[in-house]
Amino acid sequence: ARFWCNKKGGVTGDLALVYIVGCVEPCLEDLSPENPAMLIMDGHGSHFTLDLLMHCHAVGLHIVLRPPHTTHILQGEDVEHFAVFKPRYQQNKLMMMTRRIFGGKPSLTPGQLLQCAKEPWEKAFDLEHSLKAWAKIGVSPFTRCVYWDLVAAEEQRERVAVSAGIDPERLTIEG
Repeated sequence: ARFWCNKKGGVTGDLALVYIVGCVEPCLEDLSPENPAMLIMDGHGSHFTLDLLMHCHAVGLHIVLRPPHTTHILQGEDVEHFAVFKPRYQQNKLMMMTRRIFGGKPSLTPGQLLQCAKEPWEKAFDLEHSLKAWAKIGVSPFTRCVYWDLVAAEEQRERVAVSAGIDPERLTIEG
């Protein structure tokens, strides 16, 4: 695997295009402008470059971008998949690192890190967890639950602020 990033570890360059060409398109054998597919992405800059948009248009991929700063409630990966993946991955890394240290080697290779990630990734992104993620974000079944949760939070904020004599716009309530 090869990734490009800036000094802070952020994705730069054409990673989204490389990913689409190398990983997404091979999974969609009959993809064409006459038989299009849809990709739901967050609004990261690498997901919205002219090269990416032109390529996707040419091959029949339609991109739907989520609103910025909402992935924690609208992105299934954040609400379900990574919660399953991360602890399993950390456990696998710890176990492999322990074996390596006792074998006299104090670090892991990139290949070993990928080996640690394989099972957790497959488990986290299986059909069961995908269906759970889609239900949590209100995609399938389509429930608009995220919207109604936000409305309820705004109403709660208003009630708490009014009872305390505070401007509701200046109040943040946990959750």
